[in-house]
Amino acid sequence: MLNTRKVLYVSPGGLSSKWKVHCQGSLMVTFFDNKDKAIHHAKLLVGRYPKGYCSQIKVKKLDGTFQTEWTYGKDPFPPIG
Repeated sequence: MLNTRKVLYVSPGGLSSKWKVHCQGSLMVTFFDNKDKAIHHAKLLVGRYPKGYCSQIKVKKLDGTFQTEWTYGKDPFPPIG
């Protein structure tokens, strides 16, 4: 089975005071009024992926550093071999 990880990022919306959710490799961005709503939406999206599909949510703070991350499905680390 090929392990493909889709990373969903929750991050500040730039010049606006909104928070955004965007998926790695996708141009689609969804904006929310606050971080909690954005995280909730990201968790809903992960739940819609097929079973066994490895997904990750990474949450950024206002300063751009990562606050937290969650991995769902089979984590590819440590690598086999």
